Amino acid sequence: MKKLTLILCGLLALNGVGNATPILASPMIHSHNDYKQAIPFWYAYGSNAKSIEVDLVIDNNALYISHGDDIIDSKRTMESLYLKPLKEAVDLNLGSTNNLHFLVDMKSDAAQSLALLLPILQAYEETINKSGVKFVISGNRTPLEDYLSLPSYIMMDYQSLEPVENSAAWDKVSMISLAFKPYSSWNGEGEIPLEDQERIKQVVETAHQMNKPFRFWGTPDTENAWQQLWALGVDIINTDQPDSVNRYLGQ
Repeated sequence: MKKLTLILCGLLALNGVGNATPILASPMIHSHNDYKQAIPFWYAYGSNAKSIEVDLVIDNNALYISHGDDIIDSKRTMESLYLKPLKEAVDLNLGSTNNLHFLVDMKSDAAQSLALLLPILQAYEETINKSGVKFVISGNRTPLEDYLSLPSYIMMDYQSLEPVENSAAWDKVSMISLAFKPYSSWNGEGEIPLEDQERIKQVVETAHQMNKPFRFWGTPDTENAWQQLWALGVDIINTDQPDSVNRYLGQ
C-alpha cells in the first residue's frame, strides 16, 4: 500500500490536482453484480470484498436473485446464495465479516420488496448479529425516515448529495453512491481529464463533508481506473474483478 500511495501522489502531482483523502483507511472493494460470478459470495468474500451486491426482483410474491431483465431461477434466492453461505462462514470461523455489508439492489416495488426481505433476514438474525454484517438497501427504496423503524442491521445507500436534516435518519445511511457518467466519460485509459478530475474530487469532498464513504457506479473496471479513483478519494471501488482489485491495491 505504501508503494501504491507514492505512485498515486506522483501521478496526481503531474496532473496538478491535489491528492484527496478518502474516509476509509483502505479501499473498500464492491463486488458488482456478485450473483453473476461463477461462485457468488465466496469469490467476493475470499477476495476481501466488503461490499457484495445482491439484485432482487419480485416474482409471484417472492424475492429472487436477478437483475430483472434475465431469466429468474427459483433456486437462486437471498437465502441460498448469501445467507446460508454467510452462516457457514460465521459458524466455521472462515474469513472475516468485519465491516462487511450486502448492497441489496431492489429492482421491484420498494415497499413490497422490503416487506418480503424482512422475514428472510429475521430468520438469520442470530448469524447477522454475531457477524455484525449490514444490509444496505439500494435501487428502489422507501423514504429514508422509514428506516428508523427497521432493525439496526438494515441501512440505506443514499443516492444524492442533498443534505438530510433528520440526524437520526441520516445515521441510517451507510454510504453515498452516484452514477459516474454525469461527471466523466473517461474510458479508463490514460489519465482522467483534468476537468473531470476536478468534478470528481468536488463530488467526493461533498460526500466526505457529509461524513459518508463514497462510491461511483458505472466506472471503468481497470487497474488504471482503480488507482486513479482511489487517489481522487473514491472510497468504494466498483468492480467485477474483486480478487484482482484486492491483489492490485495490496490489501
